[in-house]
Amino acid sequence: MCAEGNVKLRQSPESDKIAKQIISMWPGDEPKKMSKHNDVTVTAFRFRHTNPRNYQIQNLGFVIQLGDKKILHLGDAEARSEHFEHLDLASLGIDAAILPVWFFQKSSLITKQIAARHLIAAHIATAQAEQIKTSFAKKHPGVFVPTKAMQTWQIPD
Repeated sequence: MCAEGNVKLRQSPESDKIAKQIISMWPGDEPKKMSKHNDVTVTAFRFRHTNPRNYQIQNLGFVIQLGDKKILHLGDAEARSEHFEHLDLASLGIDAAILPVWFFQKSSLITKQIAARHLIAAHIATAQAEQIKTSFAKKHPGVFVPTKAMQTWQIPD
């Protein structure tokens, strides 16, 4: 349960073991925070939440490195290039970027500031998934658009 920013686990025999595995990824006053475990590295960045009515909501994006693959996930980030300039994401060699569907209206942001090898559309309403997939096939060929829950995709070599 969450209360006033503090996360508490329900009491169970496993609670203490699980609590010791939780790492806060909130960057605080820093531009980013990194955590590494074995061959997995996670870097968290603060991004402004999309839609002015939601600006007070905290939003994080992540670069997750699994072995030699890097995946970017932007959560509900606002698609404005000035929010990305200081991060220099294009220099990271991102293999796959999971981007909210509204990002695809900002082609230069995707190509110049993110520059991922592969793109995955996210935040798609189930009822609109097939329509968006058809539209993207013309406007954004090569973008993976999931059309059903729990659909999988593998990063090509």
